[in-house]
Amino acid sequence: MLLLESWCSDVLHSGILDASFGVLAMSSGVDVDEIDASANGRFSDRLFELSTQAALLFDDNGCREANPAALRLFGFNDRRFLSQCLLSDLAPPLQPDGADSDEHITALLASARDGGGSGHCMLRHADGSTFPAEITAAAVELDGEDLVHVGIRDTSTETELSGDIEALREELLIAHQRLQHAVRKIDYVAANDPLTGLWNTRHLHKLAQAEADRSRRYAQPVSIIGGTLLNIDAMRAESGEALFDSFWIELAALLTRTVRTADLCARCSPSTFAILTPATGIEAARIVSEKLRRAILANAFTHALSPDVRLMSAQYQGEEEAGDWLRRAGVEVHREVGFDDLPATVPPANGSDF
Repeated sequence: MLLLESWCSDVLHSGILDASFGVLAMSSGVDVDEIDASANGRFSDRLFELSTQAALLFDDNGCREANPAALRLFGFNDRRFLSQCLLSDLAPPLQPDGADSDEHITALLASARDGGGSGHCMLRHADGSTFPAEITAAAVELDGEDLVHVGIRDTSTETELSGDIEALREELLIAHQRLQHAVRKIDYVAANDPLTGLWNTRHLHKLAQAEADRSRRYAQPVSIIGGTLLNIDAMRAESGEALFDSFWIELAALLTRTVRTADLCARCSPSTFAILTPATGIEAARIVSEKLRRAILANAFTHALSPDVRLMSAQYQGEEEAGDWLRRAGVEVHREVGFDDLPATVPPANGSDF
């Protein structure tokens, strides 16, 4: 305030920038209500010179005046270099979007005469390097002459930060997509048999428990069909492990296309599989079981393997545990099923480790 008071002490002296007092004061954050309006001449002169924002005055012939901040911004050491210079002379021929700089800046200055305007454009230092700038323009009157006051702010840092933020946003988006993919992969590995793609025992137990709860809640039947390969040792000895895996892949495809879309197929061990049949009573489950038996017998498996399959059906009885229900269908649950039972690594590709 002491500095402002010293500027306002000589209230009788008027500078060349009286009319731009309000524009300059606002750009510098000064409360003009505290200053006697009759003192604005000297104050506006001083404010123009000491403002940290580049400020220029333009008439029809070009630049009338420029403050020291404008000289520093453009890299000139003498105001004469800016004298009579058009604002478009301080810009490259074309803007980044391909627009003609002269037309772009002329339109901006024209808007100042209609009440003021602002915009962004690329300007040029004395050494030829360019920089992004925010330009504000306002019409002022000085000694009866219409002028345009132009304030210029270098936005290079903001542009760089904006670019960094955008790049970081893209990186985060990519990382999020990769994380979602990893989560889906983990969910698949945790719930599916790695050889056939059918549900595994753990997920079957989870599905069976959910269907049991639904059966109790809505009084709807639900059944499980369990299948066991009785001659698994003979088949392995005859075909070898690799061909036995091929047999399981064929069998899984046969099960999937034979049952209903709503039925859920699972591979529970190297010798057993199960099919969960929602909204199906024991009689309907036995019909599905017979359909499966005939389909397996009629199928021509690779290398003429002939599976001897035992099929058992069990309807959920109300209050029994899901594990007991699975066992009644011939699906033996060999261990406690839960989160702690998840494998630390992906099971081997041949699916022989259960």
